[in-house]
Amino acid sequence: MKYLVTKDKKKRICLQKIELKLMVLKTIFKNKNYFFSLRYSALIKCFYLTTKKSFKTQIVNRCVFTGRSKGILSKFKISRLMFLRLGRAGDILGLRKHLI
Repeated sequence: MKYLVTKDKKKRICLQKIELKLMVLKTIFKNKNYFFSLRYSALIKCFYLTTKKSFKTQIVNRCVFTGRSKGILSKFKISRLMFLRLGRAGDILGLRKHLI
């Protein structure tokens, strides 16, 4: 699991470095007011910048503690199993069991 977590961190760092450049190049390419040669060169640069690691769809949400990829609670960034374990131990402040 630790390997998958480090792999995902590397993908996030790679995307973070390239994301702004790609956004600027895509806006240049989509703008019809620029000359065709400028738009074409922006498209070519965009192709050279993109690698498999730089796609947003490659990033997976993982639990901070266990590295589990399924059942992630977005508010806490942990899996539901770890949430239950921490909740039962009383480590999450403000969490209590509702009695009916």
